[in-house]
Formats: sequence, structure tokens, C-alpha cells
Amino acid sequence: MTVLKRLYSGIKNVLADNIPKRRVVYAVTKGDYIGEFLVYVEEIESVYCFLSLPDMHVRDIPKSDIVSGLQEGILDEVETLPRDVFSICHAQYVESRINHETGEIVPINPQLDT
Repeated sequence: MTVLKRLYSGIKNVLADNIPKRRVVYAVTKGDYIGEFLVYVEEIESVYCFLSLPDMHVRDIPKSDIVSGLQEGILDEVETLPRDVFSICHAQYVESRINHETGEIVPINPQLDT
């Protein structure tokens, strides 16, 4: 029985997704963003982009930090947002990306999760 448990644990670890999932809210339990809730929105080059709640800041976090945060339990998956709620978060994310000095929009992937 112990062998089966270890085998299952090993397979689970190998198959575990250590990448964030769109529309999912993560609670940050340690580090620079402790106490924040991060809504995963998109991936741009070498960073994952989140909308931080409740202060509505865009957080561009290196992929390696997110992967290690998920593996080490620093990021806890809280819930998957309903599509209508996520669309509001996505609109706020786009608005937060606007550079207010120049009026330009920082490049984003406008495709919503369907």
C-alpha cells in the first residue's frame, strides 16, 4: 500500500500543472505580494500577468517565480472566476495597463477565455 501511495504521489507531482490557469484567483501566502489575491490574465514573453485584488494593480511576475511559487505553496489556488466576473477583471486589467501620461496601451492579448 505504501508503494502505491508513493507511486501515486510521484505521478501526481510529474503531471501537476505548475503554470497558472486563466480565470483562477491565487492567494499569495509569502513574499513580496503577501496578502494579495492575483487573478491570472495572460502571458507576455517571459512573464505571467495578473490583476492584483483589491488594489487593481497589474503584476508582471517572471515565469520562474510563479512556477516555484506554485510548487512551494506560496500561491494557493482559491477559485476559478465565472466568465462574466473574469470579463470585468479583464477590462480592469486593460484599463490598468493604460499609460496615463501618453494615453498608449501596453501590448496585451485581447483574447478572452471562451
